[in-house]
Amino acid sequence: MIVYNSMLLLVLLLMVVYKLQTPDRTIRLTQPIPWPYAFISMGYIVFWAALRSGFADTRAYIYMFDSSSTGWDAAIDALKGDGKSPGFNFIQIIFKSYISTDFHWWFATIAILSGIPIMLTFRKYSVDYLYSMFLFVASTMFIWMFNGIRQFLIAAIVFAFCNLIENKKLIRFSILILLCSIIHSSVWIMFPMYFFVTGKPFGKKMLLFVLGILACVMSISSLMSSMEIVLQDTNYAANLEQFAEDDGVHPLRVLMNSIPLILAFIRRKQIAQKNNQFINMCINMSAVSAGLFFVGIFTSGVMIGRLPVYFTLFDYILIPYLINHIYADLRKILYIGFSITYIIFYYLFVSSYYYISDVFGLFIV
Repeated sequence: MIVYNSMLLLVLLLMVVYKLQTPDRTIRLTQPIPWPYAFISMGYIVFWAALRSGFADTRAYIYMFDSSSTGWDAAIDALKGDGKSPGFNFIQIIFKSYISTDFHWWFATIAILSGIPIMLTFRKYSVDYLYSMFLFVASTMFIWMFNGIRQFLIAAIVFAFCNLIENKKLIRFSILILLCSIIHSSVWIMFPMYFFVTGKPFGKKMLLFVLGILACVMSISSLMSSMEIVLQDTNYAANLEQFAEDDGVHPLRVLMNSIPLILAFIRRKQIAQKNNQFINMCINMSAVSAGLFFVGIFTSGVMIGRLPVYFTLFDYILIPYLINHIYADLRKILYIGFSITYIIFYYLFVSSYYYISDVFGLFIV
């Protein structure tokens, strides 16, 4: 827990230093943050992600890397295979064959490829980069760089190309999704959601999405029964059993991810007047995230509860915008309220995390 706490403390320290260095709030809100702040805040997380040797599914990734074959032929065979992540396996074999056989360098590469897109997108679009990073850490979203790294790598890449959604470049976006699906197939959820998030917030599309979510929740019981009959003698029976036994998404996480959407709804008229296309997209992304988390309460935290990773990152751009441009009259109160709430949320969830590093000889609870 000490390792994770240091990430939160570092971001808070950088916020204080930057505010002292740049006392003019207008400058802080209108100019991109200096690169050293961006690199340090994200680089510190990448550093610890690279040096871990134990946390959640880390051991499984180490085994996959150490036991993987080497050579170009093996890489091509992996890409042609029918495995769950042929693209990831291909990249892993190429890396091990021609770059390094040390899994720490492999973890470092994945962490860098995940962290840089998020850093660049926050720096480009957020009106308060360091606060976006604070939310990224305090929400425990950063832990995806330690666990579930394949899916998060793709989520980060899609996040970096969010301008394709904003500018409605459907063909380019479709090609991106197709390529990313070779690494993690869950990214296909972004394709149908593209048509939803490009609409105006709180319009007919959002109403249809809400009705769809309610329909999903009401039909879960009958759907599970049908799936059990269909899949009972197949290779997916184990997955179905895991789905049924999973406790689902924690309601507190659903509540936290609903706050920005609720705030946007309250002052939807001001948002409509500004008509910021990127923020409109962020609001719709937030609606999808909250909706999927809500369904995850009644279904599976492992399966359904992981899908919002493609959408939740947009909340960390939306929240600073709402505070500074829509709720400017309540800015200080909201900054304090969000900060306290997220810190409490952080400590409730991170208390069960641990960190193991064979480099430093650390086992920290």
